[in-house]
Amino acid sequence: MEQLRGMRLHWRAANYLALGQIFLRGNPLMREALTLDHLKDEVFSCWGTIPGINLIYTHLNRLIKQRSLQMMLVVGPGHGCAALIGNAYLDGSYSRLDPPFKQGRDSIERLFCRFGYQTFAHDVPAIPGTIQSGYELGYSLAHAVGAVFDNKDLIACCIIGDGEAETATLSASWHLPAYLNPLTDGAVLPVVHLNQYKIAARSSLSYLSNARLTSLFTGLGYKPYIVEGADPELVHMLLAGAMDQAADDIEAIRREASDREVKVRSLCPIILLKTPKGWTGPKLISGEPFEGSATALKLQRLFMADVDFYLKLLERWLHSYTIKSLFDSAGHLLPEPAAWIPEEKLTLSGCPHANGGLLREELKLPPLEEYGVETDADREDPASERHLPLAFYLREIIALNGLNFRLFSSDCNNSALFLAPIFSITQRVSPTDEIDRERLDEKPARVVEILSQTVCQALLEGYLLSGRHGLYICSEQHSNLVVSMLGRYANWISRAAEIDWRKEVSSFNYLQISTLWSPKLAQASCTPGFAAAAIEQRSGVTNLFFPADAGTLLAVTENCLKATNCINSIVVDAHSQDGWLTVGQGRKHAAAGLSIWSWAGSEKEEKEKVESASGPDLVLCSVGAIPTREMLQAVKILRGILPQLSIRVVNVVWLNKLQSPEFHPAGLEADRFDQIFPPDVPAVFAYHGYLTEIYTVLGERLEGRRLKVKGYRGCYADSSLQNHLIANELDRFHLALAALDLIDRNDGQLASAKDSIKSLMIEGF
Repeated sequence: MEQLRGMRLHWRAANYLALGQIFLRGNPLMREALTLDHLKDEVFSCWGTIPGINLIYTHLNRLIKQRSLQMMLVVGPGHGCAALIGNAYLDGSYSRLDPPFKQGRDSIERLFCRFGYQTFAHDVPAIPGTIQSGYELGYSLAHAVGAVFDNKDLIACCIIGDGEAETATLSASWHLPAYLNPLTDGAVLPVVHLNQYKIAARSSLSYLSNARLTSLFTGLGYKPYIVEGADPELVHMLLAGAMDQAADDIEAIRREASDREVKVRSLCPIILLKTPKGWTGPKLISGEPFEGSATALKLQRLFMADVDFYLKLLERWLHSYTIKSLFDSAGHLLPEPAAWIPEEKLTLSGCPHANGGLLREELKLPPLEEYGVETDADREDPASERHLPLAFYLREIIALNGLNFRLFSSDCNNSALFLAPIFSITQRVSPTDEIDRERLDEKPARVVEILSQTVCQALLEGYLLSGRHGLYICSEQHSNLVVSMLGRYANWISRAAEIDWRKEVSSFNYLQISTLWSPKLAQASCTPGFAAAAIEQRSGVTNLFFPADAGTLLAVTENCLKATNCINSIVVDAHSQDGWLTVGQGRKHAAAGLSIWSWAGSEKEEKEKVESASGPDLVLCSVGAIPTREMLQAVKILRGILPQLSIRVVNVVWLNKLQSPEFHPAGLEADRFDQIFPPDVPAVFAYHGYLTEIYTVLGERLEGRRLKVKGYRGCYADSSLQNHLIANELDRFHLALAALDLIDRNDGQLASAKDSIKSLMIEGF
């Protein structure tokens, strides 16, 4: 009982600090009567989930201290930021990371004042111990599982809100603990916080009886422990018992994994915590229920009317936590509520896995030259339609890096046959009940496949943010499904980079398998709009790569895997990759981001230098594998019909190079851009995706230029690649005609050239 008393006091302290953050800017220890001057002008948060988070946090502290566990906390419910900040202050993490926050009255006041102005109601990178940004719900369990992959000693407790449990991503995530191998991976302990309400209505899980909840989660592969009550003393006692049982279960699973006599794994424990929404708040406010109702989410509305009444109500609420039993007169936490705070290296807020850059090891990469392609000097035989060298390169990375690298995929590894070679040394993780040690001994499982794109994204986020490396292989036509997550993760990375104690983590890398220009696989509903969303993210965070050949693809992949604190998207054609450049040339091209391909154009020798005052007659620019192939064929057509035409061929592999440095740090300066694309020379862009994306990227650079963009228009023809390209006006003939339309000349030779090209189009490729 003495243990429980100390835990109850710690819980009260955390609740008091959270409530103070929401309302107070002065009088931090409530040593004076509460006045309007002590209150903030605005209320920035809700109370509903906060007491539950504080309760779980308190009991995890006890579990860690008693058992010397290495634990991480992932919090799914929104509006819980104040709870995490308060606990990080109590365990000393803020003092260690931000010295002005050494414990005391002034620091508590500073903590209260900056909440809502310098922090937010949802989880942010500035909160120690977090890898989960709040507000957008559903990713918590996948983040937790991603974090414990290849972290054998780590246990990630994941708090899941019952509203969050209704999201698609969370619903697909229930199966994820079965993907964990207790021989090499850590464990997750889900705690579903069933406080009944979402913003206004009850959650679907709140309607289920305990018997149905038990059946549901047992069927999903869990061993449920139900903790229910509104009396704090009873709930503390029940939750302590459930936490101990869950910890024993996890330890038993680990022991069983080492026992070769055990063939079937035990069920993963899960705690179903049923406490009132807005617990410990007023029972009634103006005759309406507050605790145990959706009203606990609406503090902003409650405290706008009768000022004197609500001032007294808030004062009673704050004093209900018996502040003098928590803090001394100087604002230091008293020994009894501090008794169950773990030592510094084991605190939840100080968990090194939640600041993965501290643990990150460099990825071992094989030399690219071993995977390069031979290229003819005249590029007449680009060696297309073959397995990509990339597959063999990735296979070697898997072999070299053991438990430091994983592939995540929404079922794209074999649909694009060129990646099949990776499975000669690895295999997919199997979420089975059986422990198949022999199969795992033969080939380690380094590929995680689940059809949900958002689950894959969240798994890799958790894996990267806890210090490892990975690659998400997805279908380009489905990448729009993670656009919202892209924006949220880009925001996390941007803000984390501004925090001194947050160390850099490995880049998030998408390998997008494109079937957009493959009529047998493309669909009329293909929407390659991922790039449009990526372009709009904060400056310098997202990078878009469209390698046109195998050598450049290898170089781009190497660069992306070496990068930190950014998001990289590599779009690759599903069925073929030309061999225009060697690995050495591809490296230079990838580093530059875009290059003039003098071997493909027809500029005179003295005009091949960009600095030359005399420029070409035309610039033809391509972005992407199929557009590049068609653009090069368009150049051949033009050179055959109008040999006197001086054509410059530019290939762009890094799309952001076309942006102004104002919008992306990699963007070309204006003078360099004008050297490559002279303002008075017409240009045609052949682009892999929606043509409007090129206009967005170029922005103000379009002013005064004669320019045409050809790209995906949403048109679809399923009979052949030729017809598919023609339907979108991205074929070689439309590109050649577009170039001639831009030439400021009106004579018979030009008209004859157009007629010749139209005749060739009728004849076909």
